[in-house]
Amino acid sequence: MRIELVISRTKQLPEGAVPALEKELITRLQNQYENCNLTIRRGSQDG
Repeated sequence: MRIELVISRTKQLPEGAVPALEKELITRLQNQYENCNLTIRRGSQDG
């Protein structure tokens, strides 16, 4: 399974929020699904 999460560049996030979010999500997803690939990136649009 491939999951892409795009967060708008205009949204203010605390320092280190994206790596922390990625770590937590991948941990939770791997508990449910054996083969998953998570990509989190900052983009011009979200949603």
